[in-house]
Amino acid sequence: MKAKHYTLFWLLFSIAAGLYIYSFNSEIYTYTPPFGETSLSLPVAIWSLVPLFFFFVLSLCLILLGKAQSLWEEYHSKKDRELLLRQILAQASEKEFKGELKTHTFKSISKILRRFKLIAQPHTPLSDDEEIDSLIEASSKITQGEVVDLKRFHLPYTASLNLQNQLNRLKIDPKSALEILKKTEAPDSLKKVALLSLFESGEEKEIRKYQNLIPLDKELAKALLGAYEAKRLKLGFDEIASLGEKAVFEARDYLGLAKELKGSLEPDSWLKLFEVLAEKHEGAEEAYLYVLLELEMIEVAKERLSAHSKEDFPKIRAFLELRKSGFSYPAEIFFF
Repeated sequence: MKAKHYTLFWLLFSIAAGLYIYSFNSEIYTYTPPFGETSLSLPVAIWSLVPLFFFFVLSLCLILLGKAQSLWEEYHSKKDRELLLRQILAQASEKEFKGELKTHTFKSISKILRRFKLIAQPHTPLSDDEEIDSLIEASSKITQGEVVDLKRFHLPYTASLNLQNQLNRLKIDPKSALEILKKTEAPDSLKKVALLSLFESGEEKEIRKYQNLIPLDKELAKALLGAYEAKRLKLGFDEIASLGEKAVFEARDYLGLAKELKGSLEPDSWLKLFEVLAEKHEGAEEAYLYVLLELEMIEVAKERLSAHSKEDFPKIRAFLELRKSGFSYPAEIFFF
């Protein structure tokens, strides 16, 4: 009940009670307070309403106190609702949330939500929060391969949504690889994709600057050798041998490299490269034998094979036996 309604009810009730009592007793009573010199004379009906007045004042105070408490709780509930929405937005954005909620219900919900990883779900009904809806819309576009301006959300650089947005930008604009490689906070997984893009289309100066930014693996090494094959990067034979060592190339990797470089290098350079590789890495031996056979250096290949066990390289030995018997087959079909 509102205070004004309660006050009106008390006035009407007091008037009705006073008139009712006055109809039975219309006498005047004089009250003289202790140690006082003045006195007050009022009808008995009025004096009978004094306790009712004090009851009214006390009950009105309780009503106003309850109203104030209700307004206080409503204020904190409203603030906690806003904080909870910010927490949801922060968790969905993989940001740290430092807000402290006051009300028991919202505080309990907040603690529960902190134990979950929140993922935006597109194609769902809109919420009551514009910022959350905007984030979900941005997430949907990024999932579809679009590039979105995420500055307004202040996402951490390592947030998955931001990383996917960077990958989308790389596909559309390979030159953005340089921006990623300059970011110290970029994770190695993103730097690797940026390096692959740089090795595929970048210039030698840029490649040289960033080629050792992260540990080299086979995929990166092959992309780097692809730049060498495309003549966008100059590499010495020892450098190529070092790449194979760092990336832990196996026999099939060296053989694949020999096949890829077959048409892009001069025969002498092709031969010299794999001679160096074979000297430095046992795994490059088969690739070197392949080069020798392709260049029709049969005697050198036989001499090379003589240094190995008869159980080694059975396919190559079969090729040489067939050739000795007068059968001519492309060496390529014996290397797969």
